[in-house]
Amino acid sequence: MTLSVKESDVATEIPTFKTREAFSTLGKENERAHVLVADDDDALRGLLTNLLQRDGYQVSAAATGQEAVGIVASRGVDVALIDVKMPDLNGIEVLKRSKKIDPGIEAVIITGSSGPDTAEEALKNGAYDFIRKPFADIKQIPRCVRRAAEKRRMFQYTAALMSEISTQKRLLDEKVAELRLLYQMSKSIAYALDYERLSCRLLEVFLSLTSVEACSALLPRGNPPILIVRSRREMEERLFAEAKELLVKEANELTSLNLSAEAVNLLPGYLLDDSDGAGAKPASTISGQWSLGVIVEGRMVCILSMLAFDDGKVSPDEMRLFSTMAEHASQIIEGVRRASRVERGEV
Repeated sequence: MTLSVKESDVATEIPTFKTREAFSTLGKENERAHVLVADDDDALRGLLTNLLQRDGYQVSAAATGQEAVGIVASRGVDVALIDVKMPDLNGIEVLKRSKKIDPGIEAVIITGSSGPDTAEEALKNGAYDFIRKPFADIKQIPRCVRRAAEKRRMFQYTAALMSEISTQKRLLDEKVAELRLLYQMSKSIAYALDYERLSCRLLEVFLSLTSVEACSALLPRGNPPILIVRSRREMEERLFAEAKELLVKEANELTSLNLSAEAVNLLPGYLLDDSDGAGAKPASTISGQWSLGVIVEGRMVCILSMLAFDDGKVSPDEMRLFSTMAEHASQIIEGVRRASRVERGEV
């Protein structure tokens, strides 16, 4: 069995997903956080920088609010120690801008105010904690930073874990969709060798289980060749003729049969029991198309195509599922042919 593929005017980027590698290194003891010290007091900024570096942290220092925001934007910061009073931007504004850049950043506000207003505003804007100057115990700084870094690490781990769960759910949903499709196919075509009836049923099954707007099957070796089109939206006679010309051209690119559109018998139809398509606006143009040829025992027996109308596109997920359907249909046909030959004593 071979699948030959031809695509035209479709989105082709297949999504990729993160795996457990996204968070496999989180939580390691030797991976220290990046800490920002933002304070316009040179002596205090130097003291805090040296203190945190001795504890093994990677430390960046900023003398102004603008410089602090720039470091958050360009280097990535886990924990920020921010003084409230700086010459250009105050610490609360630096906190707000930093949170816009990275909502997961943890900030500790340093304030010389004894009133509750500054601390309350800092916490309201997402600060992890606040520390009043003068410091009662300088060792409270690394302790607070350590707790904030642990919270940051947990935030990153949780985000990566949720991303992994979402990825695994999507992969599971895709597999379930494939199994549903194969189940319906098996029920409908397990021992059918009438290619016209088989193709009709394949198209109807595919339309009923996906959001594809229309699909077709061109049987090039019939006498005459047959093009079956099934759509969930109304198509004018003009659009059916346009689809026929397009699909015959695609078939000729996949085969050496050199078919003419005039010689192909068109069998149009709709998925009448499709509730999602009820009342849908009639199609006016063909905007996307994707085809593949199904080869059984060295012969091209069918060219399957999906169509998108107006501004629509054929999605990568639909391509993947369509390919799966065609591949398994080919395997079923091959199996039935072999079984028939065995039964007749030809093998």
